[in-house]
Amino acid sequence: VDRSLTPDMLMICDAARPVAVAGVMGGGPTEYHRTTTTVLLESAHFHPLSIRRTSRALNLRTEASIRFERVVDPELVVTAANRACTLIQELGMGEAVRGVVDVYPNPQPPRVLEIRPERVSLLLGFKVTADEVTDTLTRLGFGAKEPLPPRPLTSSPAQAFCVPSWRPDIVREVDLAEEVGRVLGYERIPERLPHGSSTQGMDSPAAVFEDRVREMLVGAGLQEVVTHSLLAPSKFEDPRDGERRIAIRSALSAELSGLRRSLLPGLMDAMDRNARRGLGPLAFFEIGHVFYAHDKSYREMPWVTGVVAGPITELSWQRGGGSGVADYFLARGIVERILIGVNARGARFERSFDPRFHPGRSANIMVEKDRLGYVGELHPDLLKDLTVKDRIVVFAMNLGQLELLADRSRAFTSLSAYPAVTRDIAPRVARETPYETIEAAIRGVAIDTLERLVLTDVFSGPPLPEGSKSLTLSFTFRAQDRTLTDEEVNEALSRLRAALESTCGATFAA
Repeated sequence: VDRSLTPDMLMICDAARPVAVAGVMGGGPTEYHRTTTTVLLESAHFHPLSIRRTSRALNLRTEASIRFERVVDPELVVTAANRACTLIQELGMGEAVRGVVDVYPNPQPPRVLEIRPERVSLLLGFKVTADEVTDTLTRLGFGAKEPLPPRPLTSSPAQAFCVPSWRPDIVREVDLAEEVGRVLGYERIPERLPHGSSTQGMDSPAAVFEDRVREMLVGAGLQEVVTHSLLAPSKFEDPRDGERRIAIRSALSAELSGLRRSLLPGLMDAMDRNARRGLGPLAFFEIGHVFYAHDKSYREMPWVTGVVAGPITELSWQRGGGSGVADYFLARGIVERILIGVNARGARFERSFDPRFHPGRSANIMVEKDRLGYVGELHPDLLKDLTVKDRIVVFAMNLGQLELLADRSRAFTSLSAYPAVTRDIAPRVARETPYETIEAAIRGVAIDTLERLVLTDVFSGPPLPEGSKSLTLSFTFRAQDRTLTDEEVNEALSRLRAALESTCGATFAA
């Protein structure tokens, strides 16, 4: 097998040519043969990470690489060479020549750790004496040093021990205490029930907020799923997103090659997987984190995303067999339910030009100049390879921004004892006028007695002029302290008509 070497791979060479890949495999010219008469033994210590990387890069897993990548004690290389020579000579397979060439450019000084018998007793839960500590660690190869003077707030002196070179795992006092307990026996640890005071557990404010959103989505008929945070690049990610994808350096597969920038690809995979098995209704949501490489740092943000295809309700004779198509207004209604449920103010919908969505059937959820999320119907071109043949609508919101926008303080408004008055008007506006503009014009009038506004019908076509549409708006008026008169309601309607005429160019039938 031909293998290409790189400059960062360690080689063993003589004066003219390579001899071996260090710590992995020897070379052909230095193999044993029947005619071999002289053998030079090499005993070495190599950097374990270098050996592991070389072995993986060359796809060459050997007994030597397995041993060296797990750290070989550098202090025992001479001892190992001497032992090998002794065995060869005892077996009658050769005669050892005296002399060792030891190249050890950076010998590591012995590590010295302190241990306090009082501290060991506290950690293990039973009384341990200084003599037991010394006897135990000495038997394990730890070299005892002179006792140290007592520390403040302690009555016994601390003991110092040299850590043997073959124990790189011993780095702290607690490691020494564990060795003492292991040798003395865990059965000496007394059995007792835990005692002490406990604190009242509670969720963080962010977790409480997520639960509120989760309950509203479940109440709307969606089912929660959990998908993998590692994904391959997907066509369902926003192609215009300026945030860079975080790739995994040692990915196990192409499907797990990077951290997700959106929850939508995982949800689409879950939806298509269920559709192939004939399951339904297909209405899923996920609350999870997305990840970006932003400038020279990384960002992690919580998002909520949902996908719906077909009817949310199950088959029922009362609902006409469960027929129905998921559309933009269904997804927008779910978003508005969340915004109202968390008492978020200031959010509005603006037309989106995201190429992932059907033209004219998507919107960005905006808060001032920042995008809180999006809602819309996926473009048919993205759905060609899916089992799902129905329309698919999606919505997504940044939960962190939504939590900042939410108002947790709610003022109670008592129920009015007086009757409500309902009136309808039918303004005619240009077809391209968004309803958002009409509603904003109505809200801008600031009528105290206006309790509710509902859009009940939209009509276009003959006999209306081309390029126009007629909206039926239903208004509910109510006062808290009196019964409204016809004059008060008519005056409010006149102000609303005037606002629509001046702001939206609306006209009214005579």
